[in-house]
Amino acid sequence: MSEELTNKEVGEKLKKINKILKEDNLPEDLKDALKETEIALAVLSMNCWLPKDLGRKIIMLVILIIGISGAMAGNTRWLLILLILPFFSPKIIMKLAIIAGRLKGNK
Repeated sequence: MSEELTNKEVGEKLKKINKILKEDNLPEDLKDALKETEIALAVLSMNCWLPKDLGRKIIMLVILIIGISGAMAGNTRWLLILLILPFFSPKIIMKLAIIAGRLKGNK
């Protein structure tokens, strides 16, 4: 049965795993398993199109309103401000980071 986790639950699980990983007396196989779980949870937390916190969502909405209202007023240069919007998406930033890592030579 598949279980859906909220962003808050994912964050809490990541904090717990980080706390456990800081302990020195863990067996290596358990450390490896926890690190894999940590990576999976980190990817899961970045797998959303909109920002998580309300402040960034408001900033994104303001930029969208300014861009559209400026374009409706007849100045198409205001549409260029809309090019900033993709940089508020965790999913797009994650994909760009992966591409940059591959271009640098990481697998």
